Parts: sequence; structure tokens; C-alpha cells
Amino acid sequence: MAQLKFILPYLLITALSPTVHAENSYDYISGGFQYSSVSNNENLLPEDSFSGYYLGGSWNFYENFFAEFRHEMKSKNNFVLSDSMIGLGYYYYINPEITVYAMLGGVDYRLTYDLTDDIIPDGAFGELGSTNLGITTNNSALAAELGIKWDVLDKLTIGPAVCVINYDEVIVDYRLDSAFEVYDGVSVEANVGYQSMDLVKTFFDNSKLNQNLDFDELNYQPGVRFSF
Repeated sequence: MAQLKFILPYLLITALSPTVHAENSYDYISGGFQYSSVSNNENLLPEDSFSGYYLGGSWNFYENFFAEFRHEMKSKNNFVLSDSMIGLGYYYYINPEITVYAMLGGVDYRLTYDLTDDIIPDGAFGELGSTNLGITTNNSALAAELGIKWDVLDKLTIGPAVCVINYDEVIVDYRLDSAFEVYDGVSVEANVGYQSMDLVKTFFDNSKLNQNLDFDELNYQPGVRFSF
């Protein structure tokens, strides 16, 4: 009975303490492959899918505060889209398995379209070499994100999130992340995201172009996460 006086308080503290997995959700680096399926009105873009890579990282630098970075790049033929986000956030424990968080940050979205092959035939410059003709534009904006990280199983964490980005038009990015631990500190990721925007309003002066280009993207990200 005397031993129970020490064992029971220890078990109670352990049960009520945040799990290691929840803490590791905010201390990691990750990366992998990205595939995006896209659609647009009037079929103005010739591409219906893109492939590329993604990178991410989070640092729980002080108590419940964390910093996070994300970068995605996808391309096909002469068309390249990339976006980066850096933010500061705060998380709160609902229970030992679930945290909710809020994050504020900045987003930079970049579009590049190389028109060289469409305008200039191969070898047209002969010995003078080649040239590049194209469009490169970007837009930066403030972003606010709300999300949940939930250890649904001992080795499985899922993270639904909604991010509102204030470009010239406000767009909403929906995301569902998941990580399954396969070794101590090493997990495989499977993330899904969806966003819809008007590329003309986001990157150009719509009053001059007088054209809308609705762009819907559904992306898939298989990758690896290293927690520390």
C-alpha cells in the first residue's frame, strides 16, 4: 500500500501530461513530392496537372510559441508556380492528444511562364545563342491560419487547417496533414490541400487585362518528417 502512494500520483501526472507526439508536432523538418491537379475556366491554361516538391519546418522556440516555414514548387512544361510562407503561432492543449493553434504570417506566391518555345523556333538565333521571353510575377500578402493537431493513435497524427490569405482578393487554403511514425523521430507524411483563386486578380491588374482566370488546385504531398 505504501508503494501505491507513490505510484498513483505518478500515473496521474503521466496521464494528464502532454504526450511526446503532441510536442513533436511543433518541432520538425519535412519534405517530399507534390502532385497538383488543376482546373480553370475557359481552359485558358494548357496544363491540367503539375508536379514538384514541398519543404516545411516548425520550431517550438519558447513554451507554446512556434515558428513555421513552408515552401512549395510545382511546374509543367514552361509553367512554374511556387509559394512560400513564414509565420509565428501559438498552440493550446485541449487534452494530452489534441492541440489547437493560431498562426499569423506572410505568404509570397510566384508565377513564371516561359514563352520562348511558343514564340521563337528552335535554332532561330543560330550561333548567337538563345534568349528567354516570358512572364515572371509575384504577389505577397498577410495570412492567418487556424488548425488542430490530433494524435488519433499512438503513432498517427492528423492536422486539419484553414488558412486565409489576403491577396487583392481573399482566398482560403484548406489542408489536411497526416504523419505516421515509422521509427523514433521519423514519420511518413501524406498531406492533401485545396485552394481556389483568380490568377489574374492575384498577379495582374484586372482592370487592364479585363479577364478572369479561376484556378482550382487539389494537391497531394507524400513525404518524410524528422521530429526533434
